Parts: sequence; structure tokens; C-alpha cells
Amino acid sequence: MTIAAAIQGAWLALPPDMLKAVPDWAVQAATGALLLSGIVGRLIDQGGGDE
Repeated sequence: MTIAAAIQGAWLALPPDMLKAVPDWAVQAATGALLLSGIVGRLIDQGGGDE
């Protein structure tokens, strides 16, 4: 989930001419997908318990 925050921070640090190359929705979608996959990964039983 830290990677999602890093994407947003990197997005803010880009110069304006580079920001024009990637649409805002793409960055938001990538961040949302990473957050969602992080949540799903925590909810799914990964095993590795006392077996």
C-alpha cells in the first residue's frame, strides 16, 4: 500500500509537461488498483499458519 502513496507523491513531483502525457484518470486508476489489491491480499488466507 506504500507504493500507492509513492505513485501519488511522484505524480505531484513531475514537471507540468510530463503531467500532460499521462491522463489524471490513469494515475488514479493505478493507485486505486494497487490499494484494492493490497486490501484483497490482506483478506485472503495466505496460509503459513501453525500447520
